[in-house]
Amino acid sequence: MKKIAFIALASCLYLSIVPAFAAQGNTKAAPIKTQTNQKTTLNQKPSKTGGVWGPEADKVCQALAQASQLYQQGQIGKAHLTAVMAYFKVYDTNMEPAVRTVLGGPHVFQIEQQFSAIPKAMSANPSSAQKQQVTKMTSKLCQAIQKEALALNKAKVKKQVYNVG
Repeated sequence: MKKIAFIALASCLYLSIVPAFAAQGNTKAAPIKTQTNQKTTLNQKPSKTGGVWGPEADKVCQALAQASQLYQQGQIGKAHLTAVMAYFKVYDTNMEPAVRTVLGGPHVFQIEQQFSAIPKAMSANPSSAQKQQVTKMTSKLCQAIQKEALALNKAKVKKQVYNVG
């Protein structure tokens, strides 16, 4: 069942980015910057979560902020891909295994739904309201990721168990 859900999510994410990305003629996404000392943008402040998982949550939030910023700049294809890669390259590899263990599959499914909604909300020639909506979505997801980091820290989950970082 987990494999089917993952394949469905991956397909939805892929189908949500490919048309816009191809239409823009883009061949590369903007690199996702994940240094924890990097200044975040668009009201995405570094976490005060700390502990083992705070920096990992910051990496996810930075990738989401970058996707939102690209969208604000009209770089739709790059924004789509960066949003998708925030999940696959950052969250899925750095935090999801631990979150699934501590908070459960249904919780992870809800977070995955939020991740997949962001690129779907990114349309060509967005209005100011659409841009604001994407910013709100990335901010809300970042807050959820920070809460996950707190839960993982509280449960004293070590990163080494999940081969992260």
